[in-house]
Amino acid sequence: MNVYFIYGKEDYDINKKIEDLKKDFLDPQFSSLNFKIINNPNYDTLEAALLSQGFMNINTIIVINCERYFFDKDKIDFSDKELKSLEKILNSDLSSNKKVIFVAKVPRDSQKKLDTRRKIFKILASNKKNTFEFDEYKPYDKNLPSRVVEIAKSLNFKINSQIAETLIKHSGVNLNILANQIEKLILSIHPRKTADFNDIKKYCTHCDDVFALIDKLFEKNKDDILIELKSLLFKRHPLEILAVLQSTISNYLVIKNYQNKLSNFEISKKIGIHEYRVKLAIDKMKNISLSELTNLKLALIKAEENIKEGKLNENLSLEIVLLNF
Repeated sequence: MNVYFIYGKEDYDINKKIEDLKKDFLDPQFSSLNFKIINNPNYDTLEAALLSQGFMNINTIIVINCERYFFDKDKIDFSDKELKSLEKILNSDLSSNKKVIFVAKVPRDSQKKLDTRRKIFKILASNKKNTFEFDEYKPYDKNLPSRVVEIAKSLNFKINSQIAETLIKHSGVNLNILANQIEKLILSIHPRKTADFNDIKKYCTHCDDVFALIDKLFEKNKDDILIELKSLLFKRHPLEILAVLQSTISNYLVIKNYQNKLSNFEISKKIGIHEYRVKLAIDKMKNISLSELTNLKLALIKAEENIKEGKLNENLSLEIVLLNF
């Protein structure tokens, strides 16, 4: 049995790795039958899935989403006996036509990380060759523009590093959002296969529309917040809005924490944004406390978790966070 363990904060890379494994292993004719996703199963359900046979013994992939094996809230713990049994099953060769992919997605911009000391981590990560960590990119990451160029190339589209940098400035560092923007460009300028700076300006959603929402949020006018949010939701997916909100609030937390300790220039170098934007952020946050920003950041992370786990309607989850700020 081929066992993989994929974890981290960069959803795009995690999903791409899963898709690559599917493409290389599954017969497209039967992939709807032989590709299964199980969310945070208890031990009995997990064992049954691992020991099951695929349809007509054709190649099968089972994805086990296992975030709750690692994080405190609603965490699923296994007994020592169950862990020993799990280790034995994963190390066996019961089925050569099955791949099992354990996936632990960590919320972006959160302080959460997997505890590598835990027995469950050591079991899942025992095969180093099949263990992959995909961390989120940061604004100052020098490899990010080339990564965006690579994503465009995979879509049979061509951009250079300067265009990629411009796209990052417009859309942030979330690879899912950047890939969506590239796909939007492809549709918008068809049949051209390459983009220029004017295309970015014309067709790619700028983060400024989310910044306008943040302005209303800091003014604490609930009517204006709702109007701005509803306008945004016509153009962007709630998770896309959440990604920009989380990234921006993370920067604001750093700015707020250091505004009386470092110069605006020093803060700008620390978080990788222009010095003028640091000044604007400080002005916006005059009446906002550090604890309020911290609570907002935690609420945004929780909203993302609720959406991804299907616990709340996407739009409602975002609305609740913003109106309760």
